[in-house]
Amino acid sequence: GQKGFRELQGDALRQSLGGILNTMESVVSVLGGRLEEARCQFPRLFYLPDHDIIRVLSHRGCPLTLIPLISRVFPSVVSVRFTEVMPSSSPAQHMGSSSADEGFQITGVEGSKGEP
Repeated sequence: GQKGFRELQGDALRQSLGGILNTMESVVSVLGGRLEEARCQFPRLFYLPDHDIIRVLSHRGCPLTLIPLISRVFPSVVSVRFTEVMPSSSPAQHMGSSSADEGFQITGVEGSKGEP
């Protein structure tokens, strides 16, 4: 209503926006560091823009949506085969494991000259 509108004027608005800007800069800095770590661990990621790396790192679900990114990093790859990895049934096996261990695993890659 009107009360909320009046509270966000002048210095109050400036302070609020300043706080939001500081938070955004902090998030961007941390994200940039994480992207740099990923690129250092896998140098071919230097060929991808930040938004594509974020898409790869946060991907869940059908891996077929990543094929265009795979072909940008590995231009000679024409097809990739995946196998679904089922989560382990033992609670002891889940301890210390991340959800990244579950999902899909690459089981085959074919190059442009037909090589496996």
